[in-house]
Amino acid sequence: MLFVPDKPKNVTLNVNISSNIVCRGIVVKFTCTADAYPAVGTYRLYENGGIIANMDGSGLTTRALNMGGLFKYRCEARNSAGGDSSSTVTLTVEGKLT
Repeated sequence: MLFVPDKPKNVTLNVNISSNIVCRGIVVKFTCTADAYPAVGTYRLYENGGIIANMDGSGLTTRALNMGGLFKYRCEARNSAGGDSSSTVTLTVEGKLT
């Protein structure tokens, strides 16, 4: 069987919290996944349009949300055939953890 290289598709960004409104100081785990052949070599996490993490092939990173405000996250998956991005996850960071 012959496999033709294909850029990542079905790129998904998941967070380990159940609400999009969180307290300042919380640590969030970001998980980026994609379907691709060959496998994804690099995942990048973006916050409000700027790269904040290179996640290599694991697609995992954590981040402490220490500043209040509205933050838009997305991930990008890349392999030798190209790249694609996830939908945006929006988090509102308010107050402080007690």
